[in-house]
Amino acid sequence: MKGKSVSLQDYSRFQYMLAPPWMARPILQQISSVTFFLEPKDPNNAPDEHRLLLTTSWSVSASALCQYYAVCLWVLPSHAMGMSRWIMAKEYPPLAQQHNNFDDDEASLSLSPSSARGVLRHFQYQYYGGFLIVDTYHMRDSTTESSSSFRLVEYFDCNLWVTNFLGGGFYLAVAAAALYPWKVWMQSERTA
Repeated sequence: MKGKSVSLQDYSRFQYMLAPPWMARPILQQISSVTFFLEPKDPNNAPDEHRLLLTTSWSVSASALCQYYAVCLWVLPSHAMGMSRWIMAKEYPPLAQQHNNFDDDEASLSLSPSSARGVLRHFQYQYYGGFLIVDTYHMRDSTTESSSSFRLVEYFDCNLWVTNFLGGGFYLAVAAAALYPWKVWMQSERTA
């Protein structure tokens, strides 16, 4: 993607956890911080009233791509079993980004008034047949000079027991299918 700007479709593919390395790397370089909440976004609550899972400043390193693909492995079973669904991707025009000229629901996302000026992009996806719903926002980051830099804010509406059971079951089934020919071969060697 050298010399090419990142499109909404590229960001969407990245957030849907299906981006190849050549697409994921430049997007990862734009992320300045990451905040994950372990509950759905409630417009009646301030962001700091949501149950925080993780918040960290983001430094682009060789491990960033590995971390992205580790998360991809968590939702890969959902994709493989046909249980994933893209809901929406929306990009806000520059004027709306600058003046927070959008509905109050999205305007309430700022983690603090000094660190964000507005929503750049908004994505929603479902995994594991709706047992994991991800509501993602790319927020303008006013702490950096880069115009492409953004804060990644995600709200997870999920049942961890079900998603981990389905994902774990998928990987166990794959391992069993991969080991079965070896088991048959070993048994045939013993009887021979």
